[in-house]
Amino acid sequence: MNGRPRILSLDALRGFDMVWLIGLAAAVRAFCGTFPGGEEWWLARQMHHCSWEGFVLALGAFCFAWLFLWLLYRAKIFIKA
Repeated sequence: MNGRPRILSLDALRGFDMVWLIGLAAAVRAFCGTFPGGEEWWLARQMHHCSWEGFVLALGAFCFAWLFLWLLYRAKIFIKA
């Protein structure tokens, strides 16, 4: 390491995202399915994706993209290049 401190919260966020991408959502759905009526629980319903309708320019996606870029801009304050 070259002496610059790492932003641990960013590392934690990356790790959390990777765990969900690798397959924790499927494990949560399977766990909920072991209980009677578990497929209808709020948590199990949150693990399903919407059907794909092609590329649609949505206001929410636009706002989240700009928010992400703004967060990157603000994070450079903590990174001394």
